[in-house]
Amino acid sequence: MRNPKMYSIPEAAYALGFAYVTVYGWVKRGIIPSYNFNGTYKIDEKDLKAFIKAGYRGTRKKVEVS
Repeated sequence: MRNPKMYSIPEAAYALGFAYVTVYGWVKRGIIPSYNFNGTYKIDEKDLKAFIKAGYRGTRKKVEVS
């Protein structure tokens, strides 16, 4: 079993093409699912792909991950 790719907020922001503070806000509001490891947020690759697939449009709706 391989370890899932985990993105830091700066890495996810770069991949999404948004500013760090924007992605951080989405994480804090639970729009992008994340894990907190000793104060550092990590986003699972499958969650990031689900966020992209959902086509986030600025709503406060959380992304559903299958």
